[in-house]
Amino acid sequence: MDETKDFEYIFSKLLNKLKKTNKVLEVSSHFGPNHSLEDMFSYLWHLEETHSYLRPCIQRAPKSEDRAEKFRAEGNKFYQKKWLHKALELYNLSIIFASHPEIVPDEQICSKISVSITDSKQPLSCYATDDKEYKALALAFANRSAVLLELRQYAQCIQDINYAIMYGYPKLLQSKLAERKAKCMLCLGRKEEARQLIEAAIQSLCDLNLDETKIKFSREALNKLLLECQSHDQSGASVEKNLTEERIKIADMAKDEILFVYESPDPPVLDNFNAAIPNLSDAVALQFSSSQGRYLRAERDIEPGELLVVEEAYSSVLLLDSSLTTHCCVCLKRSLSPLPCCSCPT
Repeated sequence: MDETKDFEYIFSKLLNKLKKTNKVLEVSSHFGPNHSLEDMFSYLWHLEETHSYLRPCIQRAPKSEDRAEKFRAEGNKFYQKKWLHKALELYNLSIIFASHPEIVPDEQICSKISVSITDSKQPLSCYATDDKEYKALALAFANRSAVLLELRQYAQCIQDINYAIMYGYPKLLQSKLAERKAKCMLCLGRKEEARQLIEAAIQSLCDLNLDETKIKFSREALNKLLLECQSHDQSGASVEKNLTEERIKIADMAKDEILFVYESPDPPVLDNFNAAIPNLSDAVALQFSSSQGRYLRAERDIEPGELLVVEEAYSSVLLLDSSLTTHCCVCLKRSLSPLPCCSCPT
């Protein structure tokens, strides 16, 4: 890791500054067991040297259409081999590096977005499209949606398709996305929405005024799905069965193994908690002495590996390494299909 990103490095710079200004003893007197976390943080926050030296230098890389296209092309190679784990990783990088419209806080921007095959539920975040198409971003979202469909992540697949259309996915190819999205809707039991979507997609094909030979296969695929919608199978089970039968054996990981890699475990739960301090197990109690400060004392025999404390972090931050491209910066959970920053890849 670059030394400018290492906490020990920037903390040592702060200490050196305090030594030069003879402030070490003064600052140290505001820390210890006799001071609350709030008091210690407040003092540190209002210390001028803190803001001057405890500020990591993050090297921000610019967005790059070339890199986005390169990652997507590499992802296509792995997708063709059904190495879904590697394809997903590369499509995520393509989305992260592709140019992106700026965020607009005005929620009314959502009502201005009108596309042919999106459903009534707009994507979770709204951006100004400023009448500009973001081709690399749209293609990467579309390609990632194909992986998500095979992983049976239907809601996330639908969201990626919505984004692909929003950012200018070519109209000539939108029927393929409509087919993919309709499959997701059927598997989610949204049969009527799927039917309306397919009918609109078939009409859109007609409106393109293309030679029949160019739209034959797309029309046939949509009509086949339309028959699924008109069947008596309300659960979408037949569609899901077909998806399973159509899948080629994944070469690098099974589906469940891929999803396990991206899974974020829930916080642990205490079996029996301390009546006075619920964050502690009933096996321990909080004690205090002037010589030792606060400490935990065992109240009974403790088994090896037994959980003793579960407490929400006072503060948290994502590590300044590769985690920036794989984890959410807000909840810190690993994301199967991350959404990009609008200004930089990190």
